Amino acid sequence: MTSIQDKLLQAKSLIDEALEEMGGVAESKKFKVPTAKKATKDVTVDFSTNERAFFKRYAGKLAGPKKFVLVLAYLAKGGETTHTWEEITHLWSKVEGVMGGACAGVYGTRAKEQDWVDSPKSGSYVLRPNWKQIFD
Repeated sequence: MTSIQDKLLQAKSLIDEALEEMGGVAESKKFKVPTAKKATKDVTVDFSTNERAFFKRYAGKLAGPKKFVLVLAYLAKGGETTHTWEEITHLWSKVEGVMGGACAGVYGTRAKEQDWVDSPKSGSYVLRPNWKQIFD
């Protein structure tokens, strides 16, 4: 079975050939065939470890908003329970050394912009289904 991408490449090639035969510039060379989006890694996260070990294992090279999502994920054990800003910052402060610094207020906003978390009401957060994209 031919993929859509293969069909688009074939069509582009035929258009280029026809335009060149007519003496024109291959207009389709200006266009790129879209590539398939990279699939999110299927990461298995072990929530049974203690806090420090968990964040040492998973927070490594993550940026602030991703660390924010990771803290929320630890509190929610990967589920969809709602947790407050106070709960998140309290846990973060307990593992601040492993996290590499304090939690900034903008991290939650940036995480919402990426659709990793949602904030059903002010000061509360819940994981979105695609939160594991933080590991990509």
